[in-house]
Amino acid sequence: MKTQARGTRAAALSGGIIMNGYPNGYSNGYPNGNNSYPNGNNSYPNGNNNSGGNSAKKSGGAGRIIFFIALTLVILALIIGAVAVGCMYLFKSAMTAYWNYMERNGSETAAEAGQQQTDQSPAQTVDIGAVVLPEVNLSAAHSSSEMSIAETVKIVKDSVVEITTEIKSSGGFSRQYVISGAGSGVIISETGLVITNNHVIDGASRITVRLTNGNEFEAMLIGTDEENDIAVLSFAPGGEKLTAAKNGNSDILETGQQIIVIGNPLGELGGTVTSGIISCTAREIQVEDVGTMTLLQTDAAVNPGNSGGPVYNAEGAVIGVVTAKYSSTGIEGLGFAIPINDAVRIAEDLITKGYVTGKAYLGVSIETQYNAMYAQYYSMPLGAYIAGVEKGSCAEKAGLQTGDIITRVGDTPVESYNDLKQAMKAYSAGDTAELEIYRADKSTTVTVVFDEAKPSN
Repeated sequence: MKTQARGTRAAALSGGIIMNGYPNGYSNGYPNGNNSYPNGNNSYPNGNNNSGGNSAKKSGGAGRIIFFIALTLVILALIIGAVAVGCMYLFKSAMTAYWNYMERNGSETAAEAGQQQTDQSPAQTVDIGAVVLPEVNLSAAHSSSEMSIAETVKIVKDSVVEITTEIKSSGGFSRQYVISGAGSGVIISETGLVITNNHVIDGASRITVRLTNGNEFEAMLIGTDEENDIAVLSFAPGGEKLTAAKNGNSDILETGQQIIVIGNPLGELGGTVTSGIISCTAREIQVEDVGTMTLLQTDAAVNPGNSGGPVYNAEGAVIGVVTAKYSSTGIEGLGFAIPINDAVRIAEDLITKGYVTGKAYLGVSIETQYNAMYAQYYSMPLGAYIAGVEKGSCAEKAGLQTGDIITRVGDTPVESYNDLKQAMKAYSAGDTAELEIYRADKSTTVTVVFDEAKPSN
């Protein structure tokens, strides 16, 4: 097509017939049909059969070509030289960094090789009724028994379990669906007791634990505490010999201390090991559906499915239970764990009593729909609106009434139901607190002695 287009355009410009590719009777490319130069001479113009005056021009052109070639070679030589010098400098810098690195790490390796591993005695136990839990180790935060990560993992890995759950959910047209979930847990007794998170098993109709050897067992829920996100499971191991974790002491942890996390990220990568350090020993954060919690912060990688799994120190003792990860675009290295001292105390209460003892209980029901819009419409303050008072409770004894609005507990302002729950965490059963309430267009103060929260409450 291009060839045809070009031929059409050439014919239009010449205005004549094309013969042998030349217009207007040109023959072999010369005018007037002469196979010669102009004026019929088979020679250069003016009858000269040589280049004549053109020789000087040719000589000048050759000189310029030689000059440009020489200049080009000089420039190339300069470029090659500069590149060579740069490469030598980079090579020298790299070798210096390498030898500095080898000297530094060589001394560290030698120091590690000389460490003695002496603290490998079995954990002591304390009887709390029908079960036996490992005792919290109140020794120093560090000891000479620190092992490599590989050595620690080899010792503790069998105390970690994978947890899968099934939750039945109803849909339209009376249809039911089964939703699967996954998490992690840690064996705390050779009888088959496991600590995990409440949110891992919340609402589950079926719970299964899987050991590192692949054996699976159906588990039952012993007890759970939503406020602290701890749950205790039990399963019958049959003839299986279980490995119970040794508990450390989370009260003496130090920022920067090395830790190891083992769990089941994404619900399908059981036995995954990550490591890091303690970034903060007491970080207060807001946890969804729970409220404010005081947790250990770590930079070890944790992901969905790690929840409920153990955090070990370098000696192989559990110092925390993974509970949350801060999730946001571009943010990494923010994982959180419940201190093991808190987790064990809660687990003991759940096992022996069925609930966590000592929690403050007020004995009122709160209208959760009361918010800023209602407060503004009725010209009332924000707070926890009392919808009912339990008969015989400490609230009734203190004189609280339906319709009262709690605006303060002690020194803590209250603007919602969640604020009231959070404020009461600072108190235990039997503690006394001053409550500021709004009633009949005026504020007043009442004194309450908190009851103990029990399952019957």
